[in-house]
Amino acid sequence: MRLTVEQDLGHDIGLRLSYIGSHGSDLETFVDLNQVPANTIGWSNAFPLYGPFQSWGYIQSVVNGAESNYNSMSAALTKRFANGLQFQSSYMWTRDLSSAGGYAPSGTAVEGGSISSDRFHLGRDYGNVAFDRRHRFLTTYLYELPFGKGKPFLGKGGVMNYIAGGWVANAVSVFQTGFPLQITQSTNFNSGFGYASQRPNATGVSPVTSGSLEARLNNYINPAAFSTAPQFTFGNISRTIDMRGPGQANWDMSVFKNFVIKETLKAQFRCEALNAFNTPLFYGPNVSFGSSSFGKITTQANFSRQLQLALRFSF
Repeated sequence: MRLTVEQDLGHDIGLRLSYIGSHGSDLETFVDLNQVPANTIGWSNAFPLYGPFQSWGYIQSVVNGAESNYNSMSAALTKRFANGLQFQSSYMWTRDLSSAGGYAPSGTAVEGGSISSDRFHLGRDYGNVAFDRRHRFLTTYLYELPFGKGKPFLGKGGVMNYIAGGWVANAVSVFQTGFPLQITQSTNFNSGFGYASQRPNATGVSPVTSGSLEARLNNYINPAAFSTAPQFTFGNISRTIDMRGPGQANWDMSVFKNFVIKETLKAQFRCEALNAFNTPLFYGPNVSFGSSSFGKITTQANFSRQLQLALRFSF
């Protein structure tokens, strides 16, 4: 279902509010045919084999039976180009739930793979999908400075026009929350029964640590929030915990200077700054509980500030 409302606010500014919702059932998901039902495991150490194809390792198959639930709301404010100014700002809130297996975005340490954790009870995996971004704010703008020929200030031309006229400022900014975290334990006691991963148990302690992001790179997740789940159990935490990886805050900015050398020859000077405020974007932390690097963030996803200068001629 989709519902959109638009309103003209005047002064070349428009507002758009939108809602999108959907529900899916009997969706395809990958399973491992070698998984033994939990009630067959029966917490008995005497179980001799796992699965009908145990000599072949993991046997993936596609089954129908997963479900999904998606809801999003967005607000967008747009100004058409007038009086030297143009911009568009949008905010989106989303909640994307599913029980289908799926791969995580590269490097985000969100999800352990594409195979459902229990093919006999797909509902165990119902939770936030790997690429769920709860909040996202994006804005772009273009502003022609009001100086130079044809502008409100210094509009008579001449030398001052070449110095102060023809300047244009641009920017694109993105702010968004991180991806949900899926915790597994480094030792999978159920691998002999066809289960690709095992989740730990929750202790009741919050997994969130305090301090700035940079101060938490070596302890982004509190390990005291979890304990090792024994064999023949799945662990009682959900597919994703109520905690997310690092978010993103980025500005790309540029300044252009347009000038006319003669009627048939024009030039443009460009100065561009990518990641203008040199804000780091980090990949997610290690989510393998029991690993020596559990909870640590070791990789940066973006590059440091880059400056580009260019001179362009058109004739």
